[in-house]
Order: sequence, then C-alpha cells, then structure tokens
Amino acid sequence: MLDTAHLEVDRQINVGNALGPILAALRPTPLQSTTVTRGDAVIAATLALLNARGTPPKLVDQATDSVVTAFDRTLDTREQMLRDTLVPLGPQQLEALGRLRFLRARLFPTGTTFIRLPMELEWRHLTELKTHLEDDEVVAAIEALGLQPEVEHVSAHLERYGRALGQDGGGAGRATELASTAWHEAFRRFAAQVLADYGDDLATQRELLGPYEAQLVQQRVLARAQRRARAAEAAGAGGGKDEGGKDEEHGPPSKLGSAAPAAG
Repeated sequence: MLDTAHLEVDRQINVGNALGPILAALRPTPLQSTTVTRGDAVIAATLALLNARGTPPKLVDQATDSVVTAFDRTLDTREQMLRDTLVPLGPQQLEALGRLRFLRARLFPTGTTFIRLPMELEWRHLTELKTHLEDDEVVAAIEALGLQPEVEHVSAHLERYGRALGQDGGGAGRATELASTAWHEAFRRFAAQVLADYGDDLATQRELLGPYEAQLVQQRVLARAQRRARAAEAAGAGGGKDEGGKDEEHGPPSKLGSAAPAAG
C-alpha cells in the first residue's frame, strides 16, 4: 500500500510536473481511463497549487482594485452620458439611467475608497460587493444593461482575491495551505485508482506512483539528517544518542503493490 503521507509543497509540485509526461506517453496499451481521469485531477491540483503559491498577494490586490474601480467608472461614465441638458431622454434612456443609478447605489454606496485598506479589511467590502452582485434585482439590471461580461470579470477577480486570503481573509498563506490539502486528496484518490486498476501490475504502479515515492523518500532522508544534526548540536559535538531511524512522516518507507485503499 502506498503511504500517502503529506509532502512539502515544492515536492508536491515536483510530483505533478513528473506525472504529466507519464500520463501523456504513448503506449501499446493505453492507460485505464479511470486512472487517467484521476491523474488529470492531480495535474489540475498542481496548477492550482502553483497559482496559489506563485501569485503575490500584492499583485492580486492591485489587479482587483483596478478592475473594481474601472467597473465603478464604467457605471458612472454611462450615467454621465445620459444627460438631458440638450436632448430630452426617451423611455429607454430613462430606464437605462434608472438601472445605472440603482447599480451604483447598491454596489458602491460609499464609492471605492475601500481599495486603500489593507487586504484583510478590504475583503469585507469586496465580500459585500460579491453578495450584492448575486441579488436578483442587481442581476436583472446587469442583464438589461448588457454588463454580464464586465461583471463576470469582476467576479473572477473577487474569487482570486478570496483565494489569496484563504477564502475567508485568514491570511495569504492560507490559500497555499488549502491548495496543498486539495492536492494531497487528489493524489490519494489517484493512488487508490492506480492500485485498483493495476493491482497485479507492479511495473505500471511504480511508473505512475514512483515520482511520489521518490519525493517522499527524499523528504524523509532530509528530515532524519536534520534531526540528527539538531541532536548532535544539543549533545555537544555529536556526543548524544541518535534519535533512531523512525521517520518523521508516519513511520517506515512505503511499499508498492500490497493491498489497495478504496478508490472512492
């Protein structure tokens, strides 16, 4: 049974990068579709992990601020265009003007000065904006004005902003933690499927699960070396007793080819 102990984030990414070419390789007998589907989920989780780790929160903040303020200006510009100082507004123009004023009042009741706040505080205002964008009256006004593409773009930025803060404003590092947990769950399911589809085929098991196994072994070897170095330092020039060979990550090295976990 493959021991799916948690890997460090960099090692998770290494596994995902190695798995892509393995799944894409041409074979006389194609891989089982169930295995490929689970493997693709690991690749997707790797991309999500790279995205969560690789986008600096400051960049997310700046991009979202630009899009949100531009949307507010779009509403304002369309409202300013519907002036009646020279030409009276007709019924359609009056309806559009009413919808624009309604959207600005509902979505930006105090303007967009909140973009100057720290991310954790700004997120409260963006959460309110996200909620209002889902109101039935707001959705109807957006559709009537043909603003769906703009609103979808705003909503996508709000979602990325939330991810940068761990969805709940709990700190930028939380996003990477959540993506790492999701990656591990995706790989656990992949490993279970491989063992279910190739229970008697150790060569294919090793090919598909080998990158994970290699990273896990390297992680444990490094952890043991670090523990020994700490023990030696504490004992004074290595005079203390070695802490032994027990691994920091859930016991002994794993073995491929024994009983498979449920592929659920």
